[in-house]
Amino acid sequence: MSLGTQCAGGLHSSFGLCKDLLGNLDDLGLAIGLELGPTPISRIGIRGERSVRVASSVATTVSEKMQRECKDEGLKLGPDALKVAPTALFDLIDDNGYARELDYGEIAVCLSAVPATVASPTYARAHVAEPQAAPRAHFKSE
Repeated sequence: MSLGTQCAGGLHSSFGLCKDLLGNLDDLGLAIGLELGPTPISRIGIRGERSVRVASSVATTVSEKMQRECKDEGLKLGPDALKVAPTALFDLIDDNGYARELDYGEIAVCLSAVPATVASPTYARAHVAEPQAAPRAHFKSE
């Protein structure tokens, strides 16, 4: 459950950044429902572009119900997820498993996870010179 709540917090954080960058999206929210249980994933339809992947289980149905119970935005854990949730997480959620505005930073601090850091852009990593190999003893320069 720790990883699932961290993912949910990451989604909320990213969604908040998108809302800030795009602007005029204050009325838009993100609701996430989490439940624990076996969930088979299969493909229906004709192979290729015409096929659709589906995930169906009791856990999926309960997580959808938890999502609908969120008011505008937030995170809600299902009954099985609440049973195995880390004790530290209860500092952020109520007795029903609901938390309104959680971001990754809050969840990471609560669960003592690695805090988010800004990654260096790919162009900064692409131009780092490769280390030169030490010359060999039999190397002759002319």
